[in-house]
Amino acid sequence: MFIRRKRSVQKSGEYEYLQIVESIRDGEKVRQKVIGTLGRTEKVLASGKIDALLRSLGQFATRLKVVEASRTPDMEALSSKTWGAALVFGSLWDKQGLGDLLTRLADRRGFEIDVERASFAMEL
Repeated sequence: MFIRRKRSVQKSGEYEYLQIVESIRDGEKVRQKVIGTLGRTEKVLASGKIDALLRSLGQFATRLKVVEASRTPDMEALSSKTWGAALVFGSLWDKQGLGDLLTRLADRRGFEIDVERASFAMEL
């Protein structure tokens, strides 16, 4: 299911509505079935009903419960980090053997810093 914006052109003007839509497979074709219309976009957004709907739906979503719990006043994040890029790059770094190569080359020269880790950080 997803939310679709539906435009309607009438004599009185052009309007946009929000609809809840479900994709249904019918043989080899995929058809869309409108579950319900939430109303005109500007009115629904101004009323705050979208936020209320999301909160209501959120009680059934286990992943969102964690996010919602983190928004309580007694829980505060001290910091956050993004690890996705570093994990992917680290995996590629290891598969190419770059870490081992740099470590071997740096050991011969007697550097006081970890050349492999410094190089990894600069490349990342």
